[in-house]
Amino acid sequence: DIRSRNTDVENLLSAGLLQHTTLLCGLQQLVSDESMLDAIVRINHMVDGHTGESVEVPSTVLRELFFVAHHGIHHAATIKSLILHHHGNVAAAMADGTIGRAPSTVYADNPTPKS
Repeated sequence: DIRSRNTDVENLLSAGLLQHTTLLCGLQQLVSDESMLDAIVRINHMVDGHTGESVEVPSTVLRELFFVAHHGIHHAATIKSLILHHHGNVAAAMADGTIGRAPSTVYADNPTPKS
């Protein structure tokens, strides 16, 4: 929650691509040492946007990676909405109907038996 806003990573494609590469390298290191995924981390969550009050809670690296992946679905939904708004049916024909939908929602809409 507490981070710099309106940075080069958010505004410049070159900075975003460099950060992407840096993050991929870090993720490769994490998966090469599975014990790192269970490491306990402390997360600060802002609970009041007016005062900036935050609370610190324990988590694990793996839990935070799942959170980031799930939160990315929200961003994909926003991007999909913008594409559909600006490009209409062309984008709708190209877009996967599950983009921007949580896996649990996709499954609930069309459950398949586990084999």
